[in-house]
Amino acid sequence: FVMFVVILAAAAIINIFSSHLLAIINNVSVWWHVAGAAIVVAILWIVPDRHASFSDVFATTVNNTETFAAVPWIIRNGAQAYLQCGKPNNGGTKIYSVSGDVERPGNYEIPMGTPFSVLLDLAGGVRIGRKLKAVIPGGSSAPVLPASIMMDCTMDYDSIAKAGSMLGSGAVIVMDDSRCMVKSLQRLSYFYMHESCGQCTPCREGTGWLSRVVDRIENGQGRQSDMDLLDNVAENIQGRTICALGDAAAMPVRAMIKHFRPEFEYHVAHKTCMVPAYV
Repeated sequence: FVMFVVILAAAAIINIFSSHLLAIINNVSVWWHVAGAAIVVAILWIVPDRHASFSDVFATTVNNTETFAAVPWIIRNGAQAYLQCGKPNNGGTKIYSVSGDVERPGNYEIPMGTPFSVLLDLAGGVRIGRKLKAVIPGGSSAPVLPASIMMDCTMDYDSIAKAGSMLGSGAVIVMDDSRCMVKSLQRLSYFYMHESCGQCTPCREGTGWLSRVVDRIENGQGRQSDMDLLDNVAENIQGRTICALGDAAAMPVRAMIKHFRPEFEYHVAHKTCMVPAYV
């Protein structure tokens, strides 16, 4: 705003000394300064907060390294060849970060549409002596899928979405039969409660509710009505926040209750985990 006033004052002075106006107009360098000043004024006019950064005003080109890594291959071999690496509507390759209960956790680049069983084999399979229980296919915010569903999926957006989850970042979390779903959700819910910035009421209050209710189930103080309460609170968070963190907190809760409700009910009824402590 100050710069805007300064420019207006300068214009008034120029009008007063109009006899020199023609000389100023003929001076090209003056116009460069005027253009620069106009840009500064435009920025100050657009940005209500004078402390805002340049990136708050103008869009920037931001891509992850996975996107950039594919560019040289596409340039050398062509876009069509890259698309043919995958399946229709899900072309190309994707890097999957496989963690959890596998023998060889790591990053694996495979064509889109590859069966999950192949990816699991690449990661060395489930830990020796254990069975696959569940998979979170696209990072911690993605809905969990039971082993019976996940083993029929291919690693692409359409297949995972049809199964009721999302491919997301491709961060695949493998969980074997030693994992307690209540304990797992307790850790996830606490994380999202901690990460909430508090701007949106549904997220600020709702993530706290979710964390506290799951926490009391895990600690043997749960109620039979808690599963419906969790689903209801998560439903009222999902789709009602400015950013996606509300959805990220709600989706794991709803999926856990949907697919592993008996485990939560066991916790409430017996005040202990269905998975023996010695496993």
